[in-house]
Amino acid sequence: MPERATRKYHGTPRYKCKNCRRWLTADQFNGGLGNRCRGCDKGRKRAWRAANPKRYAMMTKCHGAIRRAIKRGEMKRPTRCAECGGGKRILGHHPNYKQPLRVVWLCDTCHAERHKEAA
Repeated sequence: MPERATRKYHGTPRYKCKNCRRWLTADQFNGGLGNRCRGCDKGRKRAWRAANPKRYAMMTKCHGAIRRAIKRGEMKRPTRCAECGGGKRILGHHPNYKQPLRVVWLCDTCHAERHKEAA
């Protein structure tokens, strides 16, 4: 759920989208991540992909390489985060997309922090 202020409408909590400013129910946001509704988030991602076609193609290629390596048994997804040791939703982080199979396995929180540091 978004962190924005809530208001109730017929007993159902509503949250305000940071982008379009509409009051929406929690299921109209992406799994509680961020303050943008699904529609605004989708538009933002589409615009980024259009502005960065080469980077997007490289990212897609790397993500596919990891998926195939795991499926073939060449690589194993760990159950713990490399930074904090947590075991909730482990994601592969590519420090360098030119090396597609070089991945740091991080939990959702550490992965988001890593991207904040890079920005």
